[in-house]
Amino acid sequence: MASAPRKWHWIVRLSHWTTVVLLVPLFYTGLTGRMGHFSPSETHANLGVALLVVLLVRLLTKTVVARPAGYRSRISALVQAALYVVLFGLLVSGVAAVQNTAFLPRATVLGGLEIPTLGLVQPQLAGLVHRWMGYVLIGLVGLHVASAIWRWIGDRSFLSRIV
Repeated sequence: MASAPRKWHWIVRLSHWTTVVLLVPLFYTGLTGRMGHFSPSETHANLGVALLVVLLVRLLTKTVVARPAGYRSRISALVQAALYVVLFGLLVSGVAAVQNTAFLPRATVLGGLEIPTLGLVQPQLAGLVHRWMGYVLIGLVGLHVASAIWRWIGDRSFLSRIV
């Protein structure tokens, strides 16, 4: 029987750090409504679609590759599951928030690709859910980072699994 790998598969590691890179401007555009000379809402939506693709690739890869030895506790598993639930909830609520409104009857991204209508009657409620899920995500990311630092203090090889 083969032993557990020392690190996550390179696709999992790449998608983890790509998620980090995408979340920074997503948080910025979501919280400030600004993005230089680009349209913040369009930039925010396009980054959200890119994040969806990265998350799907990551989840699919994690279902078929071996986990590193000693990779997580039950608490970190719960936080990680919560991160995925909130991220997908943000993606769905973000689409729902801009659809079926006079501003944008159909959501489009990446220069015209139309996202299917979710059929929500109250985009304002979806927008409120999206905003609060964003705050929850910020808290979960903070908990995730604090946990990683805590584990790294106790085991210097810990972070090498995802780097």
